[in-house]
Parts: sequence; C-alpha cells; structure tokens
Amino acid sequence: MPWFPPWEAAFGGLAGAALLSFGLIAQLQFGPGGGIEALLEDPLAWTLLGATPLFAALGWVVGDRRRERELAIAQWESTTSRDMHTLAEREWLTRGVLQTAFDAVLAINDDEFVVDANPTATRVFGLEFEDLLGLPVSQLLPKHRSLGNTLAITRRTAGGEVLGKEWQTTAVHAAGHRFPVDLNIVALKGPGLLFYAIREATTRVAHERKRVDDARVEWEAQQEEHRRARGGQLLDLGASLRGELDRLVVELDALREEGTSRPALDDAAFALMVVFERLQALSVWERSDAAISFSPIIVSDLVAEAVRAAQPLAHHRGNTLTVHCDEALGELNTDPIRLAAALRALVVRAAVHARDAEITVDVDREPGQGTDWLTASVHDDGPGLDLEAQQRIYKLFRGNPNVLSVAQGEGLGLKLAHRMARTLGGHISVAFDRGTTFLLRVPLDPEISIEPGPPRPLRLDSEA
Repeated sequence: MPWFPPWEAAFGGLAGAALLSFGLIAQLQFGPGGGIEALLEDPLAWTLLGATPLFAALGWVVGDRRRERELAIAQWESTTSRDMHTLAEREWLTRGVLQTAFDAVLAINDDEFVVDANPTATRVFGLEFEDLLGLPVSQLLPKHRSLGNTLAITRRTAGGEVLGKEWQTTAVHAAGHRFPVDLNIVALKGPGLLFYAIREATTRVAHERKRVDDARVEWEAQQEEHRRARGGQLLDLGASLRGELDRLVVELDALREEGTSRPALDDAAFALMVVFERLQALSVWERSDAAISFSPIIVSDLVAEAVRAAQPLAHHRGNTLTVHCDEALGELNTDPIRLAAALRALVVRAAVHARDAEITVDVDREPGQGTDWLTASVHDDGPGLDLEAQQRIYKLFRGNPNVLSVAQGEGLGLKLAHRMARTLGGHISVAFDRGTTFLLRVPLDPEISIEPGPPRPLRLDSEA
C-alpha cells in the first residue's frame, strides 16, 4: 500500500472544513452575541471543528479500501493474464508436440469413438482426418478391448489414472492389411477421454524377427558343424572297422583254403560287414548337408571301389558280381562322395538281399537334352521282393529324400542313395522283372540345376 493519503481523505477533509466554515459564518452572523467569545463557548462550534479530521479519516479509510480492491483486481488480472499466457503456451507446445510426433495419437471417448487425432494418425492408418473423427476405435485396433481399455475406464472413474502401460497388438490399415503396433493407453479422470499413443512397430518386429532368424541360422550352423564332426568321426571309425573286417575276411579265406570251415565265424563276419555298411551310410548322411564339392574322378575307379566294398558280402550270400563300365566315360567332374555313396548303397543292397544270384553292374553314358547322363544299373536275377516290400520301396522314392526315417529292416542304404542322387540333380528308379533292378541317373554336366524333375519310369531291355 502507498504511504500518501488517497484522494478520498482530501475530499473528506475539505468537506469537514467547508462544514466548519459554514457553521462559523452562521454563528457569527446569526448567533446571539455575535463574537468569538460566544462562539468558543458554543459546543456546536467544537463539534464542527472535530468534523474536519473525522471526515478526512473516513475518506482515508474509504480510499484505502478502494486502493486495496484496485490492487487486488490488478494482481488478479496480472495473474490471470500470466496464467492464460502460460496456458496458451502449453497448449501450443502440446499441439506442436502432437502435430510433429512420430507416434499416432487418438483421443477416444467413453463410447469408444475417435474424437481427435494428430497428423501422424492419418498417415499410420491411411485415413484423412475427417474420416478418422467419429470412427469406432475397434475398426482401427480390433483387439483394443482385451488390452487395457476397460481397465483404464475403471481406474479413471474411480479417481485414478492409467499411465505408461504398453501393449503389443495389431492395427488395421485403410487398405485392409494388418500391421504390428505398440499401444500406450492414458486415461485421465478430468475430461472423460482415453488417449491412445500408437507406434508403428513394423521395423521393430522385423528387427526382432531378424535377430531370431540370425540366432536360428547360427544355431543351425553350429548343429551342422557338430554333425559334420560326428560324420568325420564315423568315417574314421568306419575306416578302422573296415580294416579289421578285411583282415578277418582274409583269415577266414585262408582257413577255407586249408579245408577248415567255420560257418559261425562266417556269419559273424557277414553281420559285422552289414553293420559296417550301415555305419558307413550313416556317416555319409551326417555329412550330406554340406555344400556340393565338384572334383574330377575316374568313373571306372569309383565303380571298382563300390564293387570291391560289396564283394565280401556277395561272396557270403553265394552271389557273383559282374561289372561293365563304359571306358569312354573316362573322367567325370562331380561330387565323388555323393556319387560313390549312392552307387555303393545300391550294390551293397543287392549283395545283401540276393542269394545265389548273378548281380550285374552296368555303368554307361545316356544321351539327353541339354546334357548327357551317367546311368548305373544294378540288377540281380534273384527271386525278387514281395508286393509289400515293393510298395515300401516305391513309397520311399516318392517321399522326401531329406527325412532320415526308414522302414523297419530296410536300413539306410536306399534312402541314402535316393538323397545323394537328388542332390546331384538325378534320381533313382526301380523295376521288378526277373529279379530286381535299380537305375541311378545323374547328369554329366555339373552346371545344370540341381533341382531334379520327377524320376522317369525304368524300362528294362527285356520289355522291348
């Protein structure tokens, strides 16, 4: 408050002085005695004299009250103006944040309709602002009821707020496709609105999927490395076992030449050789996921090695092995491990399953469109297989060559030969006429696609 008196005090003092002057003049003019002595003795004169400071004091009080009201009004106006300015600044700041936010923001009423949205929402959902207003939120976020909508309304009506709760869900674009989003629901008790902050999560989901895929690829690479290591160990074990078996067969042959027959030892040696061939097939299977590695090989040497491996088995069964290899084939650029495994599996199967039969292995070149083919026919003139066994083999060649499971008692040989042929761009056919014939066909040109077509039916010369 200022220290100087208000104008009401001066006005009151002037009014009191005027009243005093009027009283003095009237007393001097019309009062008895008409002198100063008489005036000083009149109580009214003293009363009029006290009216001047009284009126001045009353004016001062009234002026202070007026100045207090004016000061209060000025302070209120200043505070209100400052608050309005601050509110306007915050409103513009909020509007600016919403207008430039990378997240879509929707204002939803309790009836679950959109009442406001920012520009990002129009881009995220592919709708104009006018189309968003009044739209049911279920058309934009089909699963919003199961996330936090009901909980948010309940908390708000109870006087609380739901802030910072985030869900992962899907949204619907105007074009009809769905896309992943991160949703945050804010429920304020004041305006009766829910605010949905929606962030498009396509990139995040893609990154997470990439991390998962990378982790899976790394895990598969580790598994492949372990499988190759197991395959290498199996090959080493098989080589050692093969050496011991060859030594055992030599000893048995020496005993037979000396006239000593040991049928039990012969059967045990045969069983061990069958187990060895299964172990050999399993070791190649373990390594068959590796990339194809082409290298030049002499076809006749590869065929001779496959026949040599099956010779002891054929001899034990009373079978004879006859080999014909077209010398014109010469050198072939292919994957030697896969081709040798496929041919060896077919020859070994014939040597094991036939008894007292003639097994013929014919390896030739077959002209074809785009590339010539290497054909290896393995035929035995034994009694053949019953209908059930034939159906199992047909089913095996029609099935997935990458599946390890085989029928009971069949072993892994045919399955391995089927897989090796397919990975080389070829196939295996089978026919049952005057025995059993398996035909292995692989392209001679390694540059052709390794995705083969369906195997052709096998046509035997006897059918001509």
